[in-house]
Amino acid sequence: RRIISGFDEKKDKDPETRPASLSAGMAVCTRDDTYTKVFNMADKALYHVKQNGKKGFDFYNSEGEYASNEPVDVKKLVESIRNSGDYKGAIDVEYRQFVMLYEYIVNLEKRFAHPFKLVMITLEFPGGEDPRIEELEKAMYYMEHSIRRTIRDVDIITRYSRQQFLIILLGADADGVRNAVDRIFRGYYKMSGNSIFSPDYSVIELKRKDIEISLKRYGIDALGAMAQGLFCSLLIGTIINTLGSQFNIGFLTAPVATVGGAEYTVGGLASAMSGPAMAVAIGYALKCPPLVLFSLVTVGFASNALGGAGGPLAVLFIAIIASETGKAVSKETKIDILVTPLVTIGVGIALSAWWAPALGDAASQVGRVIMWATELQPFLMGMLVSVIVGVALTLPISSAAICAALSLTGLAGGAAVAGCSAQMIGFAVMSFRENRWGGLISQGIGTSMLQMGNIVKNPRIWIAPILTSAITGPLATCVFKMQMNGTPVSSGMGTCGFVGQIGVYTGWVNDVAAGAKAGITAMDWTGLILISFVLPALLCPLINMGVRRLGWVKDGEMKLGNG
Repeated sequence: RRIISGFDEKKDKDPETRPASLSAGMAVCTRDDTYTKVFNMADKALYHVKQNGKKGFDFYNSEGEYASNEPVDVKKLVESIRNSGDYKGAIDVEYRQFVMLYEYIVNLEKRFAHPFKLVMITLEFPGGEDPRIEELEKAMYYMEHSIRRTIRDVDIITRYSRQQFLIILLGADADGVRNAVDRIFRGYYKMSGNSIFSPDYSVIELKRKDIEISLKRYGIDALGAMAQGLFCSLLIGTIINTLGSQFNIGFLTAPVATVGGAEYTVGGLASAMSGPAMAVAIGYALKCPPLVLFSLVTVGFASNALGGAGGPLAVLFIAIIASETGKAVSKETKIDILVTPLVTIGVGIALSAWWAPALGDAASQVGRVIMWATELQPFLMGMLVSVIVGVALTLPISSAAICAALSLTGLAGGAAVAGCSAQMIGFAVMSFRENRWGGLISQGIGTSMLQMGNIVKNPRIWIAPILTSAITGPLATCVFKMQMNGTPVSSGMGTCGFVGQIGVYTGWVNDVAAGAKAGITAMDWTGLILISFVLPALLCPLINMGVRRLGWVKDGEMKLGNG
């Protein structure tokens, strides 16, 4: 006690040591106790002191280690906390604790729209040379006391650097920040007199409402979610219709609803909801609040309907803008339940009427050019489409959404299926040594995107799948004339759940029903099986063997989980 009291008396005489505090943890030991054991006991005692306000000492308690072994009544616990003393004034914490509290408050702001401001106060020195440490610490001492006296009990402060403080002001707007800073500066000048240090401040603008304009958020997260929405509506509806017609399942082929004079089967209803499904999926990826998310149902329906064949691209652009606009106005008024849906739907419908037809036509035109070029130059375009779509499948973007947006079908769709299958089956088989059966299934009928972490570490492991897709693409277009005339999204799915192959088969069935194809031949099946499974499983490991002999790829570099 005398040591701590003496330290407290002397530290106040020097501005540099004023912020310091002294705590001690002690432990009683015997001759048989090791240094490590005694040190750990004393350290636990010191931790207990710090947890209870610092500026004190305690002995290690071997019986309970400061934790009760018996159940504690919560009312007694609360009473004990209240009786331990009141904490008054702003919350003054060390920088690490400040960061933790900041992250917690950011999450509160995102979830409940609790506003706050992060303010940095800096003491500027007008001279060319650095000031003496004693003068600076004295000025910082006055500034700290002024901050403590000014800000509220709910606000948080920490010393960030030798000349700066960080403050979190809860519930403060711009005027509130200016008023608080003015009071802090007046208090500082009152205590410091004619100080050579002049205070300045800046408000650090924070990401509000999780509105983040970035390529990752829109080009990866939103695009990938859109593909999932399309899968869960249009693609599933198509599969249901195919199963019903091929196996003569009555309840799948019979109309179950009539809307506006049009009859819908179970699969037809699922397919009709593709626009709303894509928009809601995009909103979910952008972390929209509930009212915005639900309003996107209308936005998705409008943009997809007005976008025509290129509807998915229109949905992508318009749903993103409507989502971010809705997030911006969400919980800003007392009539949020009216304002947020009105703004989200209003912006979405307006943009759908204005942009969707043009976006849809542009996407369809690009898709038609690609398909026309593939018909004209099946070898070259088969190679390009196969490689590009296959690479897009492995990258953290959505090849399925790209194919859907471009309405990629026909020979170009077949080349896309070939490229995606080469990536998935190729990686699955050539990494079998490292990943065994689990890796074979997760990559072969899941996604080759699992290898992205390993590709970043060594891009050369990608050589074999890319070269394989460059081979199977032209084979699909030139030799087997493999066309994907099912739903365009299937073109970018590869062997994921065998969706690409189901899409090709669905196209055959549709062509036969329309009279465009006499029947499904053995050559059709041979081409589909060879292009999708056999050739990737043979070519990719063989090419990879050559890459390994060159020393470009080593054992273990395709092990899943390395990234």
